[in-house]
Amino acid sequence: MHIAGWLVWMTYLVLGVAIAAFSLAIRSQRLDVGETVAAVLLLGAVGALATLGLVVGSAIGLHALFTDRASRRVGSICTVLAGWLGAVVVAWLTWGFWMH
Repeated sequence: MHIAGWLVWMTYLVLGVAIAAFSLAIRSQRLDVGETVAAVLLLGAVGALATLGLVVGSAIGLHALFTDRASRRVGSICTVLAGWLGAVVVAWLTWGFWMH
């Protein structure tokens, strides 16, 4: 369960840093077309990798919840739920990003 929790919360941290970096890059006064395209593609790639990280972390956590009675704590269950919910939301946003 420790691996699952670490993976889910580190994925959220990396996603937050990527969004903050994208926001700072877009607000730059000296932004050209190449930098904009690179920032947008990087954000899309990070979104796809974040979805994968959240799904993997949630799957590992769900497996731990079913196989180990000691891991059935409120924090562990909340971590798994946060991972699945985040995976669904980020996957939906990433799908919309790459398909439009």
